[in-house]
Amino acid sequence: MSDKVDSIVDGDADGGDDVDDIDEAQEEALLKSDDDDPMNSDKELDDDDDDSEEEQDEEERLIKEYLETLGQIDQNKYGYENYVQLIEIAHKLADLEKIRQSYDLFSAVYPVAPELWLKYLMIENSLASSEAEVSECEKLFRKALNDYYCPNVALEFASFAAKSPDAEKIWAELLSVYALHTMYGRKFVEIWKTYVDSKENSPENIKHIEETYTKILRIPMHDMEETYIEFKIFVEKNELGASTNWEQIDKKYNRAKTHLQKMLPFENKLSTLDAKFHQNRATLYKEYIREADRFADENVLQILYERMVTECCLNPSCWLDYIAYLEKREKYSRPEELENFPMFEQSAMEVINRALRNCTWSELLFIRKMRLGEKLGFGKNEVKEIFEQGLEAGFQTPEPLVALWLEYLSYLARNTNFDEEKETEILRANFNFAWTSLGKQWGVLADCNCEILQLWGKLEYSKLKDAVKGKELWNTVMESADNATKSALWMEFIHLELSRGADAGRKIYRKALNAQTVEDPYTIASSWLRFERCNGTIEQIAACQDQCETILKQFDYQKRQLAERQKTKGDEKGGGKAAKKRKPGTTVEEISPKKGRSETNEAKQINNRKSDQASISGKSDMSDIDPSKDSLRVFLSNLDYNITEDEIKECLPELQILKIHLVKSPNGKGRGFGYADLSSESEVQKAITFDRRMLKGRPMYISTVLREKEQRQKFKYSDNMELKKLFVKGIPYDSTNEDLQEIFSPYGQIKEIRIVYHKSGKPKGIAYVEYVDESSASTALMKLDQTEINGHKISVAISAPPPKPAEKNASNMKKLLSSVGMKANVNRGEQKPRLSFIPASVRRNVLNATSVSTNGNAAPSIKPKSNDDFRKLLNN
Repeated sequence: MSDKVDSIVDGDADGGDDVDDIDEAQEEALLKSDDDDPMNSDKELDDDDDDSEEEQDEEERLIKEYLETLGQIDQNKYGYENYVQLIEIAHKLADLEKIRQSYDLFSAVYPVAPELWLKYLMIENSLASSEAEVSECEKLFRKALNDYYCPNVALEFASFAAKSPDAEKIWAELLSVYALHTMYGRKFVEIWKTYVDSKENSPENIKHIEETYTKILRIPMHDMEETYIEFKIFVEKNELGASTNWEQIDKKYNRAKTHLQKMLPFENKLSTLDAKFHQNRATLYKEYIREADRFADENVLQILYERMVTECCLNPSCWLDYIAYLEKREKYSRPEELENFPMFEQSAMEVINRALRNCTWSELLFIRKMRLGEKLGFGKNEVKEIFEQGLEAGFQTPEPLVALWLEYLSYLARNTNFDEEKETEILRANFNFAWTSLGKQWGVLADCNCEILQLWGKLEYSKLKDAVKGKELWNTVMESADNATKSALWMEFIHLELSRGADAGRKIYRKALNAQTVEDPYTIASSWLRFERCNGTIEQIAACQDQCETILKQFDYQKRQLAERQKTKGDEKGGGKAAKKRKPGTTVEEISPKKGRSETNEAKQINNRKSDQASISGKSDMSDIDPSKDSLRVFLSNLDYNITEDEIKECLPELQILKIHLVKSPNGKGRGFGYADLSSESEVQKAITFDRRMLKGRPMYISTVLREKEQRQKFKYSDNMELKKLFVKGIPYDSTNEDLQEIFSPYGQIKEIRIVYHKSGKPKGIAYVEYVDESSASTALMKLDQTEINGHKISVAISAPPPKPAEKNASNMKKLLSSVGMKANVNRGEQKPRLSFIPASVRRNVLNATSVSTNGNAAPSIKPKSNDDFRKLLNN
């Protein structure tokens, strides 16, 4: 059997049919010449020995590599590339047991790709001879076809059918499922025709073939005319004309041809679409299904869904569409035309499980599974298990985790008996744990809008019946991030407080209007006035009206002032009328009267900038800089104050630098930035590639010089997930690019390595390593994460930096400083440290313990949470 496997794997199972014929006379001459050479036999023996040793060495190397890959899988069972590598090595070894082992390991964790299944099934199909082997082979085929809808695997199954005692059953299923593929269906009909032609023409067989033909002719199929002609010949040959209802057959056949004409444009687009355009393919399939839903029967429509999730298996939205289709169908009775085969009997839950084997990182699929489980009557432990699987999916950002927590917490709220104190305490403990655990893991980035606290607070006001605690939670919500600017949130808070009484609601109305940054005070003022007209005294109505008018006037005035300042700045920039009318020496304060502190500060900032510009132009010899040549100039910053022009040129020997302008303060000392004039625009682009080159122990920043804001160089590092780039943390501070190149290059071609430094030049201990392709980055992540470099344990992850708007950087720093007890001026509306937002009645146990038991008792000591602790928390 081993020799047979070798021949199959190597592609020589046919016994050498491709070898060229050799003329007999030439063959005899060759043989004779070999016999005449006395050294020939010894030479052949030596060559055979050499080949045998090389083969043995190669086999030993492959076995060693196979065992190493098994070890990697044992350490991390979710490393997809390791399974693919294991299968490739097993096939190279041509060892049937190792091939079977590798596929068993792969399919236990992930669905196996159709091309890999086909490679394996061809081997098993060729080897299956005994009844037991045929039975096992059939199970493998069905397992493969359950992973993905694949016509090529089904065609191999068709060739296997002749061996099976259930050949008729296999063919019935293949024709009912794979003949529905618009472009491949005809191939299955051709193979089936060969199969039936080999059978005897008994009356029962003829009747069965006729019924199968009439069924096939209803399917919109490419080249279906050929099938129609074959059926006519079959009817004439077996003299079935009198019993054949041609009118009915032609009616359904012509309808199928009409449907085919509507489907072919989509099929043609799919066949010509580049394999790399995954999103385009998903969009096209969705359009195809929407169109087919108007005319196609349920069988054809479901096959289109199966094709979509096979070809777009990593797109969660495709799976969600398929699941929604099945859920909708399950609400009503089973369609009459639907075939009774496993493909068409799948439930929505079965498809969700298939989807999660492909998209383990989609929180939307976990959420959909929890909801469907609740509809199907799953117990709390079963729903909790789905939720825990989602938490363990390894999300790179906090948003998916927040979404999962919100879904699970709302599920608990729906399934809590609020008359039972123990159950309500468990619910509160889960909310508390969700908020604090996210805060510890992600800091200020976790649940920035406080959606968990919003839900918790609403429950406290209503079902938990503790409005005092609800108010504390909503105060925390309104003090977080920019929530104080959102009128809708203020209105919701007011509505909740009105449940406590009119006076409580009035307090929040006033608080909302006094929040100077609120985006729409008109809505709040109008709502308050309506409330007072319905519920207040004449004095209260008058007081409300006076306060609203005062605040709205102030709001209108601020809007006008802002508009005037923007207009003035625009006129100054463009040399407009306002700029021309201004008298020499007139300041902003003289044109615009001082109406408030913010306006005065604005004027001061403008005057300060003028002063700075004057000092630069007066002391830095910048008069010779021609703005029209900005395209040939770069901006240099983060320079040492004592840097010289020569030192900069020595640091950038690759560039053709014409002149360097260093900006200096009035006392002649350098200000840490300047400009460099270059010989061409190509030199400018080349210079930008040297951004952050070290100069006198500091990274020198290099950027283009463009005066219009919209044309300025954008920040070049992405804030989205970059699958080819790795974020490496914990590297030794003395690491160089060459050190990291040596460590990371064995796993693929590296495009760029960037070690991150502080402005002072001190390394941060982090770096970015970008590969040419995603698979190399994935392999390096699996191999190097948590390994040691010179005594430092490094952390390796896919680069997925959270968005950091520039305008929030300063406030975020203040929050971080405040959270560790350092002084920081927290302006109104800025987010406070996460733990400080939790009311004392809620967080009394948080500071004393890190785990909460299911009965609500605090643990006696601080210790890290284990998985068992977490499960105990969620048990009920």
